[in-house]
Amino acid sequence: MKIKGMIARNGNVWVAMCLEFGLAAQALSEQEAKRKLQNQIQEYFDEAIGQDKAFQKQLLSRRAPFSWYARYYWLAVKDLCQNNKHSLLFSKSIDDHVSHA
Repeated sequence: MKIKGMIARNGNVWVAMCLEFGLAAQALSEQEAKRKLQNQIQEYFDEAIGQDKAFQKQLLSRRAPFSWYARYYWLAVKDLCQNNKHSLLFSKSIDDHVSHA
């Protein structure tokens, strides 16, 4: 399972967003926002496959609002057209955890 996300600046804070679970984290730096979101995703996923087994399917199929997806794919196309190597998009695989679900 691939987890797609993006990071955007909102005023003087950075906001990292996870599309697969509709989670978000903010911090004063880009790296800190991404780290916070990764920790939040890990905790969410661990709880979904561990403690909340009755709601596991519902929790793991939760998605972000359409507006987040629209922004993500707009940035992806923009990055592709501009051959941007400093993208605000990211992807993380959690296949090792899915096998335990």
